[in-house]
Amino acid sequence: MSHLSIAPRNLLRVALPISLGTLVQFFVVLTDNYFLASVNQDAINGAGNAGLVYLTISMIAIGSGSAFQILIARRIGERRPELAHAALRSSMVIHLALGVTWAGVVFLSNHFGLLGALIGDPNVRAVFEPFLGIR
Repeated sequence: MSHLSIAPRNLLRVALPISLGTLVQFFVVLTDNYFLASVNQDAINGAGNAGLVYLTISMIAIGSGSAFQILIARRIGERRPELAHAALRSSMVIHLALGVTWAGVVFLSNHFGLLGALIGDPNVRAVFEPFLGIR
């Protein structure tokens, strides 16, 4: 059995792509907020709330992706490539279903005003719903 190296360099090779994916999402929300801050307070509040919904769903996907990455790496480390391949296939099917489900839930709840109903200010809601629809 080969030696598992937990040197900082090897750990960074795994952690950096995950961290960069999260950082990119943060910069998207930050950019939106920067430009909307010049419009008015309702615009930044509505977009900020929509961004939080979007980031929450993204974090669910990233977290489940990381879990499958760990499972696949474990199977490869056990020298069981057939189980690693099965985990990869399962991951792809589960993430496809997860993506379709979340997109449907957000679309329908936004279309019927269920998410917007959580926002008390009608001006903020008027920005939130179309912004989330675009996201």
